[in-house]
Amino acid sequence: MQELKVERCIVSFSDIQGRLRSFVVSGDLIEDLVTSGIDVDGSSVGMTDIERSDIVLKGDESTFRLINSDGRKMGFIMAEIADQPDLDPRYTLRRNLNEIAKMDLKFMVGAEVEFFLLRGDNPADESIYFDSVDEMMSARLMLSEELERMGLKIELMHHEVAPGQNEINFRFDEAVRTADNILIYKMAVKKAARTMGLRATFMPKPFEGVNGSGMHIHMSLFSGSRNLFYHDSDISDYAKWFIGGLLAHAKGLSFFASPTVNSYKRIVPGFEAPVYISWGYKNRSALVRIPSYNGQGSCRIEYRAPDPTSNPYLLFSTVLAAGLDGIRRRIDPGEPRGDNLYHSRDTDTLPGSLEEAMKYAIEDDVLIEAVGRRLFSRYVELKKAEIMESRRHVSEWERRFYIDF
Repeated sequence: MQELKVERCIVSFSDIQGRLRSFVVSGDLIEDLVTSGIDVDGSSVGMTDIERSDIVLKGDESTFRLINSDGRKMGFIMAEIADQPDLDPRYTLRRNLNEIAKMDLKFMVGAEVEFFLLRGDNPADESIYFDSVDEMMSARLMLSEELERMGLKIELMHHEVAPGQNEINFRFDEAVRTADNILIYKMAVKKAARTMGLRATFMPKPFEGVNGSGMHIHMSLFSGSRNLFYHDSDISDYAKWFIGGLLAHAKGLSFFASPTVNSYKRIVPGFEAPVYISWGYKNRSALVRIPSYNGQGSCRIEYRAPDPTSNPYLLFSTVLAAGLDGIRRRIDPGEPRGDNLYHSRDTDTLPGSLEEAMKYAIEDDVLIEAVGRRLFSRYVELKKAEIMESRRHVSEWERRFYIDF
């Protein structure tokens, strides 16, 4: 890396809630960044209290890349908290992956990150799913070019179901790299949208009456070159037990998969978001499904609860822990569902609010251990504050509904 001459380098790290935080250092500080680290204020981004505000960020040399930012050649690197790693979401995921690496296991993840493009506060177009005269095609091409400049390998792009809603898919990878790429993706899409006079939002449910934005994740567990979820005639027992773990921990997992007050406006029947704790083959009304696959390379489990406001490092850590708990305990996921679950009346449901999901997570030691107790406590503090803030807000709907009582 010393041979790469750059005048400036963007240093990025994840805060506890999954926002990408960034600052720029001069090129001659990059070596210090990756060896001893750089002191920054952690309290201003919610990582620490103000009386113990300083944190040391250390760059992960393996993530260094050259990028073109507004016509300038710059460096880019992901960093972690070096002096208090138990507060760092990225370190937490790496810790969990290092544990399974001791068993010769590797966790591979892909993500479908949906978003809306807006003009002002309204959807930027009226196109529909896979529209052949899609108004946003040229915009998506420009967004994809920006993502490729940031090092992502783009595989597919299309208009989504709702007006203004889009999806650009990048190649799956080992879990930490995919988590990094999700945060880079969100940053790059927002930045590129602004240059076109548009606004990109990853809010789960920005508009009522239409689909919200999800972030479905696709997962495989490998031992060497062998996909443990694959079997010649069906998915393997490992895959079924992994699904069993996801279903057993589904309510607590919602605290990480659907982590905002607004998330639960998306988790309602009729808008292609999962509501019922269930699994099936190809069934998009189920919480967990097995997509069509061709051989072991593409055999995977899709978990449909997450939305783009989730912290991918915490999400992947807890999903992995839930699945491995299912494998350890050989949890039977039950029979796959082939019916439209939105018509179901006999299936247990996901939590209906962030507060309810938090209560389940607080009682789930498997998820807490995956995150680490100190980081989990900090995450809970932030979410309690978010819930309290939302309670103080009086919405236009409330005024319309209750003003004449």
